[in-house]
Amino acid sequence: MAVLPLIGAAFAVGIWLGRLANAPLVWIALGGMVAAALTIVFTMKKKSAVGPLLLLFLFVGMFLSVLAGYQIHHPWSGHLGEKRIYTGYIQEVLPAEEGRAAFLFRTESVAVGENEQPLSATVRVSIFLVSEDFVPEYGLRLQLKGVALTPAGQRNPGGFDYAAHLEFVGVGAVMSVRGHDLQVLDGRGGHLPLWWAHQLRWRALQSLQHYLPESSAGLASGLLLGDRHAVAEETVEAYRRLGIAHLLAVSGLHVGFVAAFALFLASRLFRGRGMLWQAFLAAILVLCYVYLTGGRPPVWRAGLTMLLALYARQTGRERDGLLGLAAVGMLMLFFRPLWLFSLTFQFSFAATAGILLLSPRLQQYLVSLPPQVSGPMAVTVAAQLAVLPLQANHFGLFSLLAVPVNLLCVPLVGLVMALGLAGILFGLVSLPLSAPFLFAALPAFFILEGLPQSLASLPFAALRVPVVHPVIWLLYGTLLVMFVARIPFRPLTGKKVLAVLVGLNILLFALLPVWGQAPLEVTFIDVGQGMAVHVRTPAGSNLLIDAGKPGQGQFAVLPYLRAAGVRSLDFLILTHPHDDHYGGMEAVAEELPVGVFAHNGEVEESEAYGKLLTTLAAAGVIDLVLEEGYRLFLDEVKIEVLAPPAERFTYTVDDVNNNSLVLRLIYGDFALLITGDAETDAVRRLVNNRPQQLRHTLLQVPHHGSAGALSAEFLQLAKPQIAVIPVGHNSFGHPRQETLDLLAEHGIYTYRTDLHGAVTVTTDGYGWQVQSMFSAP
Repeated sequence: MAVLPLIGAAFAVGIWLGRLANAPLVWIALGGMVAAALTIVFTMKKKSAVGPLLLLFLFVGMFLSVLAGYQIHHPWSGHLGEKRIYTGYIQEVLPAEEGRAAFLFRTESVAVGENEQPLSATVRVSIFLVSEDFVPEYGLRLQLKGVALTPAGQRNPGGFDYAAHLEFVGVGAVMSVRGHDLQVLDGRGGHLPLWWAHQLRWRALQSLQHYLPESSAGLASGLLLGDRHAVAEETVEAYRRLGIAHLLAVSGLHVGFVAAFALFLASRLFRGRGMLWQAFLAAILVLCYVYLTGGRPPVWRAGLTMLLALYARQTGRERDGLLGLAAVGMLMLFFRPLWLFSLTFQFSFAATAGILLLSPRLQQYLVSLPPQVSGPMAVTVAAQLAVLPLQANHFGLFSLLAVPVNLLCVPLVGLVMALGLAGILFGLVSLPLSAPFLFAALPAFFILEGLPQSLASLPFAALRVPVVHPVIWLLYGTLLVMFVARIPFRPLTGKKVLAVLVGLNILLFALLPVWGQAPLEVTFIDVGQGMAVHVRTPAGSNLLIDAGKPGQGQFAVLPYLRAAGVRSLDFLILTHPHDDHYGGMEAVAEELPVGVFAHNGEVEESEAYGKLLTTLAAAGVIDLVLEEGYRLFLDEVKIEVLAPPAERFTYTVDDVNNNSLVLRLIYGDFALLITGDAETDAVRRLVNNRPQQLRHTLLQVPHHGSAGALSAEFLQLAKPQIAVIPVGHNSFGHPRQETLDLLAEHGIYTYRTDLHGAVTVTTDGYGWQVQSMFSAP
């Protein structure tokens, strides 16, 4: 059994390789058969079969990984991009937005013309213009008419891979449907136990919402049921910054409280009847809780681990936490292999492994503290050390208060779990019976909501961590292994000195910059219907022009900048005050130091724009108003301001757009023209007044490719070789076909962020290269 963790590791590596290589199933099966034969031969000859056994499970992992991807995507072949009528049932209800409902839909059949054929697949559905009478719930049978599409993948470097996220939960397509294309059918689909679990969950939420204030009810649903969507956004962010976000994702802590509560209840109900009945009731309640909370990877890991612990307790067998963790992991991945790539799965298993391996050693250094403090502190530090690489790589945060805040909050969560679960159980019988328990828990909810928000606002609560080279994480992992294995550093033998020198050399060469002149990099970040352009000079200075609409700063621009290794911005430039250009700037300014904020001097009378200016002023950012004739120098890059004129446009179709900054960035023979949302009047003035300064290599097409923004005369003067249209899904018809035709007539190869994702142009000042996230459709 001691080899089980190694087998589990080989199995996980196989799943990873299967997704990476996507080899034919036949060849993988053949490799598995060879490994199985070798295992049998080695065993019969009484030789160690560990090597062939590990190879066998590696092939098994590869086979299951490829098979899972095939089962998700193959059913959609021949249906994607075509209007079809799908029949099935709602598998999971997703958080709704104003005027839109969303859910995962399990299809049972599809109508192709006059023919109906079976189709077993899952699609993410968004329903627009839905009637208020339509209430999505698990098992509701529907008929939907729409077009299933391939989900969008990673659109920006460092950005969220939506297609992979959906694949990990078994979804192979997305579909948008209008309310009139939806028909509710008779009967109910799905599985009866899951339907009961969803009904109980609804009753539980009803109890919380009835007797608790709105914010406390949302926090309670997160802490008790793992429903983070109901928790206030500022609370979720505070928990993330403080390193206690695991409290909002039901896992071992919560299941442990449930098991303790179940054993206490069973000991009272079955007093004198032996341990078997107590263990049986505890197991039933743990499984019910797993289903009640939605059955996500962390709660399944914790639930199955608890069931193993109950079994070992009942049979008197020795319990080995690491063996149990490996067994649970393999069991979960056998049925859902793509869970391996789920962040919640990775966090859950990393934290648990860290607690099992590191906390016993850490507690030896805390013997001077009372056991009530040393135990929880060792567990908290061990979990934080284990998940640090995941926390840093995915969120770019290192919490400085994680240990003390966990020590403060975990006991309160235990109190909340006891009172909250008691309230939910009694509320299932009669709603008023839950009131005393929930009222008693209310002070704890207030503390768990207010205290983290106050602490998270402190400037030293968390540090922003840049992207760390994988070699550093490899050395970090090596040190943890040495710590667990109790490998002493002294005495310093020749082998240890050699190992240290090799490690330092690897680290040194990994971190050394590549010699040679760096290029100028211009990246049009995909922010949907908006614009954000990052420019990095050869000397390493950084310039950000616009930042997309609200929300894009946090979810698109900042992840890209972090992946690009940007730690500060020398210039933050706003072309004009429309929220699809400045909306993401506040989030960027809150996270990164900014040297100069440059803009055209126009002001939008809105709360959001006011908050942006307040944030910049509070950070001491230099404010610079630009207009026609100004010149800026950023290292070897010269920036000419071609517009707006000193006498601003008035009484045009759109004065704000026409007064956009127009910038010409020059590096050697390469020139980039940024036009913002300039429209016909502004472009005509450039042609008439500054024809000699219009020549450039790369054009940002004005106003997302709207009609009339470009003219043949402008393109004849400018002679761009390549054009980029920052654009996303919109109701304006951008980019207009006449604009695309005009660019094509002049032989200008055009990229669009809605089709190509982020577009990066690099140049040494003479030649240039283009890379995009997606190939041309």
